[in-house]
Amino acid sequence: MINLSYPLCNDTPVYGGGNSPVIKPGKRILEGDSCNTLKISLTSHTGTHIDLPAHFDATGKTLTDYPPGFWFAKKIECLFMDMNKTFLRGELIGSARIEQLIRDNINYETEVILLKTGFCEKRESEIYWKEPPGIEPNLPDFLRETFPRLRFFGMDLISVSSFANRDSGRLVHKAFLKHSHPILPIEDMNLCSLPEILSNIIIAPLYIKDADGAPCTVFANIGSMQSPS
Repeated sequence: MINLSYPLCNDTPVYGGGNSPVIKPGKRILEGDSCNTLKISLTSHTGTHIDLPAHFDATGKTLTDYPPGFWFAKKIECLFMDMNKTFLRGELIGSARIEQLIRDNINYETEVILLKTGFCEKRESEIYWKEPPGIEPNLPDFLRETFPRLRFFGMDLISVSSFANRDSGRLVHKAFLKHSHPILPIEDMNLCSLPEILSNIIIAPLYIKDADGAPCTVFANIGSMQSPS
């Protein structure tokens, strides 16, 4: 298995240059306490995280509205862009670009799409949150039509919203999360070493009651599943 998430730390980049997590010791054995603990302060959209419909809809579903089985999927499409060659500040990735990446034999059973742009290589730079590409508002409807069972859209971008195009970013969030068929974005994923084929995926959000989003750990199996001997 591989981990497609970043560990949370005090240097975690945050969309818009917002407040990074504050993680500091609580109790410490070396200071005479009986155990070690941490004090953690962060927003629900920090690090590798998932957006829920309630993020942009006062009556939308929250994290605890979904059953456990929702977070496991077997049909995964991995798409690869070369953003190092094509990147423009605030560029929006639309359906035409994604259509070019889809294999000839479209799997209509696809439940998860992971988009590797290559922008993950810039995560240590201010550029990662300040000048990232984003997603065009037309893309979610294209994905719904092409992949009727799609539940998750993960990416190596800090957000589906480009910081340089925030008005468009609000529209694309609403387009992904609308009631009729929400496609949940997983933002700030670690896809630097994404393989061509994944056989299944587990998305494990921090289980917060009524959350509009949450940090999550994403595990996946590489290649085809092996039958137990």
